[in-house]
Amino acid sequence: MPAVRPNQNGVDDELHDLKLRFELLEGDRKAYYETSQWAIRQNKEEISTLRSQNKELSESIARMKKVFPFFSCNDQISRPDLTTS
Repeated sequence: MPAVRPNQNGVDDELHDLKLRFELLEGDRKAYYETSQWAIRQNKEEISTLRSQNKELSESIARMKKVFPFFSCNDQISRPDLTTS
């Protein structure tokens, strides 16, 4: 039977503890990866939706400019006069 050094049990306990911590960190890493991939997919879907809406609005503005060539989009914007307070 091999002789166990007096400090060997402490090293074994520490090694066991480090292995458990590593397993927990690996689980956290996987969960973070899955969550981030889900967020990326959601963001891509949102970007696609917004691009489609932007295209539709741009086409609507172009059609309005053809019908009302004298109309400017800036005509509709009323900005407050911030110089007089």
